[in-house]
Amino acid sequence: LDPNGKINKFYSGVLEDFSQAPIEPAPTAASRIYTTTELNNLYILEGKRIVVLNKDGRFITQYLFETLQAPIFDFVVTGADAKITLISANKVYSVDIK
Repeated sequence: LDPNGKINKFYSGVLEDFSQAPIEPAPTAASRIYTTTELNNLYILEGKRIVVLNKDGRFITQYLFETLQAPIFDFVVTGADAKITLISANKVYSVDIK
């Protein structure tokens, strides 16, 4: 994952083509990407925002957590894309998503 949100896809250590939809506003400090084989989507973290793309790179939605006192430090997604658990300012939050 590049800071501008560009995803680099690798298979067996070889870089593969990955076409992804534009993200608005464009990320400038993306820091983490999260997915598992059980999830349908890719989740990109940038500050207080989590952007959701499907695994083909199509934009799904984004979640803004503007009321947090600090940027999100880390997060996981569980329950078949149903819940985001995140850490911010030494607090753990759990958010149901659709």
